[in-house]
Amino acid sequence: MKILGISDNRDTAVGLKLGGIDTVIMKNNKEIIEKIHQITENKQVGILVITNKIYEMAKKEFDNIIFNSKFPLVVRI
Repeated sequence: MKILGISDNRDTAVGLKLGGIDTVIMKNNKEIIEKIHQITENKQVGILVITNKIYEMAKKEFDNIIFNSKFPLVVRI
């Protein structure tokens, strides 16, 4: 299982990468939603680490994963 991260700022992304988590920086709501669909289709992803700002930008999609799916586990930081 893989751990992936989505961040809205460079500092958080660097911290996650130092911890061994593949992380992308996104600022656009449309990009975030596309990335969420890619991640949910990839059965190798077990944990998805996101920042609160990213969660707020795509709240509906993340809540759907949190409440209706077993994987990936969504962790907000």
